[in-house]
This record gives sequence, C-alpha cells and structure tokens, in this order.
Amino acid sequence: MRQGSLLGGTLLIVLGIVFLVANVLGVDAWLIIGPTLLVAVGLLILWGTFARPRPARVDELHIPNEGADSARLVVHHGAGVLRLGPGAAPGQLVTGTCIGGVDTRTRREGQTLVAELEVPTDSWLRFGPPWFWRRGFEWTLRLPPTMPVHLQIHTGAGEADLDLTDVRVTELKLSTGASSTKLRLPANAGLTHARIQAGAASVRVYIPQGVAARIRSTSGLADVRIDRSRFPRTGDVYQSADFDSAINRVELTIQVGVGSVEIH
Repeated sequence: MRQGSLLGGTLLIVLGIVFLVANVLGVDAWLIIGPTLLVAVGLLILWGTFARPRPARVDELHIPNEGADSARLVVHHGAGVLRLGPGAAPGQLVTGTCIGGVDTRTRREGQTLVAELEVPTDSWLRFGPPWFWRRGFEWTLRLPPTMPVHLQIHTGAGEADLDLTDVRVTELKLSTGASSTKLRLPANAGLTHARIQAGAASVRVYIPQGVAARIRSTSGLADVRIDRSRFPRTGDVYQSADFDSAINRVELTIQVGVGSVEIH
C-alpha cells in the first residue's frame, strides 16, 4: 500500500512539473507528456526492483559481563525500532536479537566493562528507502537486573520502548531525533541521574510509584506536561515532597526542541 501511494504520488509530481515547465516555455505540454511518462514509469520500475528489500541480517547478541562490578553500555541504534528491558541471563551484560545486524566492541576499564553496540557500517539498510528502516533495524535488548549500569542511548527516526523498571541504571543519557520514545525509569536503583535530549520527538516518561524525582525541563516549541500532583513546581524545578529523604530517586533533566513531553 505504501509503495503504491509512493508511485502514484511521484507520477503526479512529475506530471505537474512537466505542465509547469511547458507553460513557462510556451509549448504544447502534450507533445512531451508521453515520453516523460515513459521515462518516469521506467525509473520507478527500476527503483522498485533495486530497492526491494533483501532478507535482513539477524544477529543473536550475547555479551558476558566478564566478572565486572559495573558496566557502561553505549547503544547507537539509528533509525528503526529499539526495545530494551530486563531479562539477561546470569553472567551476561546484554543479550538480545538484532534484526538488521549489530556490530559490538567491548573493553575493560578497571572493574567496569564497557560495551558499544552500533548499526553495521556496511549494512545495505542504511541506504534503503525510509519504509524499510522500521523493518530492518529492529533491536530487542535485555539487561541484567542487579549490575549497576551507566546507559547511553542514541536513536534516530523511529520508535524506542525502554523499560528500565527492573534494571539498576545509575546514569542514563538518551539522545533522540524525530522519534517516539516511551521510557520507564528504574524502581530500585537508588539514585539515578537521567538526561534526555530530543529533537522533533514525542517522549513519554514514567516514574514508578515510590520513586521520588527532581525534574528540570527546557524546551523550544515542545509541549511539556508534568504530573504536578506528584511533582509540584517550585521555581524552575518540579520535585517530589520527599525527594531529599527517598531511598529511590531520580534527577531528571530534559531538553526538547519541537514535539511533546509527558512525565507521569
């Protein structure tokens, strides 16, 4: 259906350009409309042939924790769908399934294991038309429930569902472009520092009941909605009444350009 709409829309644009140029030059548009249509249809057929998606690469991901005390995980996802949550098996830092493929790098920094995930640089999906991105780069990642994790996530156009409720994320940095993001913050991680930077995005943040928060928000043209019954506003800060004494709490900073932000 999408490809049919694309073809039809492209043909209409080509016809409109032909008529416009013909009117400017003062010639009969119908003398050139036939050859132009043939060229346009031929180009579209070629595009459909070469752009037809090949079977996507699928990587099963298993990165052991190597006995480290803590971890830093950096995810460069790009366009597509990213799902992240708990469920890694004992002894694993991250497991999952990556449709479209994934490249990984790991290194040790003392007792901290650093792991980086990114879209393969040679993947044909990086250069395919936009309607293949969602199908191609679809990652589902699982993290351990007990290891302290410093998490950095960079996403582009697409969707992200990040469920950190049962993950010990002590620091989170999320950078996203034209996307839709749903984020559930940790419930039992002690103090979590979280920073979200978004462009033209829709971001929904859920803070578990029993977790206190201090929220700072700066936005351009974004619509920002914060649950003031839980997080009353004092000056430029939204803060839980029990923030200073709470065992589990979140320091959250949000910067959004155009879009919407909801914090519950």
